[in-house]
Amino acid sequence: MDNKTNNFSKKGSFNKKKQNGFANDLSNEMGKLPPQSIPLEEAILGALLLERKAFEDVVDILKADSFYKDAHQLIYQAMLELSAKGSPIDLLTVRTQLEKNGNLEIVGGAYALVRLTTEVSSSANVVYHAHEIVERAIKRKMIGVASTVRQNAFEDTTDAFELLDETQSELFEITEDNVRKRTSDMASVYLNTLKDLEEKRKNKTGITGIQSGFTALDRITAGWQRSDLIILAARPGMGKAQPLDAKLLSQNGWKTMGEVKRDDVLAGSDGKFHKVKDVFLQGKKPIYKVTFEDNTSTECCEEHLWITFQQSENKLAVRSLAQIKNTLLTGSGKPNHYIPMVMPIQWEEKKLPLSSYLVGLFVSNQGQTSLLANKDAFKTSERMAETYEKLQNAFGDQMVNFSEEPFIPKDYLWSNVRQRTELLDGMLAFSGRLDTDSKGKYKTDSPRLKDDFVFLIRSLGGMVSLTEKKNEKGETFFYLEFELPASLSDLETGAQTTTNNNLSPLFKYITKIEFIGNKEAACIKIDSADSLYVTDDFTLTHNTAFVLSALANAAVKYDHCVAIFSLEM
Repeated sequence: MDNKTNNFSKKGSFNKKKQNGFANDLSNEMGKLPPQSIPLEEAILGALLLERKAFEDVVDILKADSFYKDAHQLIYQAMLELSAKGSPIDLLTVRTQLEKNGNLEIVGGAYALVRLTTEVSSSANVVYHAHEIVERAIKRKMIGVASTVRQNAFEDTTDAFELLDETQSELFEITEDNVRKRTSDMASVYLNTLKDLEEKRKNKTGITGIQSGFTALDRITAGWQRSDLIILAARPGMGKAQPLDAKLLSQNGWKTMGEVKRDDVLAGSDGKFHKVKDVFLQGKKPIYKVTFEDNTSTECCEEHLWITFQQSENKLAVRSLAQIKNTLLTGSGKPNHYIPMVMPIQWEEKKLPLSSYLVGLFVSNQGQTSLLANKDAFKTSERMAETYEKLQNAFGDQMVNFSEEPFIPKDYLWSNVRQRTELLDGMLAFSGRLDTDSKGKYKTDSPRLKDDFVFLIRSLGGMVSLTEKKNEKGETFFYLEFELPASLSDLETGAQTTTNNNLSPLFKYITKIEFIGNKEAACIKIDSADSLYVTDDFTLTHNTAFVLSALANAAVKYDHCVAIFSLEM
């Protein structure tokens, strides 16, 4: 053994007698005795000699080196040997075993054993006394380790990192040596096994432990089981996913999941744009279509995560699609889960050739729409001609056919919140209304304008439903009923909508989940506080880590304490 390891061996087999020796050395330097209690040790040994049951109570607690006095260690070791052979423990058997070991005279002879029995009248408190002895033994071992560490740390040739590893190993060994290992009799084991088998027979799901919220994992583990240590290893982003053709909302338009790259920016639940930190390809996965009460839908895998409010539990939590699918409806058959909707999208202000309000008026007024197709009608004055030029800049080459198929120019649809609320105000002036409860109606006979109106409402954090009807002439009209976040009622200025600070989101129910097949899929990680991002039809979905979701499920649904240890922290 060289100077580096000194009193440590390479395998960390630091001698326990040396520990006690170093503990004594350090205590002597400090003018104190090592932690110990001879009277307690004598009381425990006396109780063990008088009552066999007392030994059964402490055998899982005490070891021979838990005793401070060498003679007491030898006596207790003799008791352990007798127990291992199934022999009774009393004055005669312990005396005989000590004689066989050659230790009877060392402990003080037969008289010393008899004297121990006179030190105690009952074994009633033997377990409490045993814990007291163990506590003092642990302190002695820690003092021994500390003494050796101090000695080696003063050596110039000692490797600091090796010393640190050895110290950690010795402290861990002390911990392991003092973990109580319980034993059970065969009758108890037999009865408990029968009980477990009966419960499993009655359990149709096969899940006997705490569900993780991820169906595939629960099938393997049957849920988190008591005493199990389960290690799940994977690259970040594994599991949850959307197909590569799912649409995600960016600053400049919709992108498919397959087109999204690291450092792109996507819309979050607050309507602002957040950077994509990473993209993880998942390969082919079983994909489900999720449909909501307003007929919007998106697609994802069974492990994909959502933040939902579950009616039956009255709790808002992150849940996997598998969990939602299993609890889709309440006991009365009504939708059980609803999700928050996105806040008004915060696109940048656009330089527009004509005010948003006027464009809203033009696209919704049948007479003015027809007028736009007639360039000669604007030649009556210089000002009218200038107005026509601005309209042409707004609607482009398609303005000639505008009377047949009115639409909202893209720059107006993708403008900031104030400009979009002005656009909506103009559209409602002729063909709709907005009530004081932030609910309204709109009517059009144009399929394209209908789609643009739906986009506009959803981009403002609203929800819209559509009814298609025919009039007496057989002409088709679209009736749209919508609801906006409450503070958006100030449509003329949009003053309260520029930051989303005063808004509360709307919610929509999940009404159907159906398997549609296997698709290539991926998932993303975005830099937002709540991990939500905007996908198809302005729907909010989640990208939280798997482990956090599984632990949240154990904590929220099953009311268990959880601890998180992260290598990233």
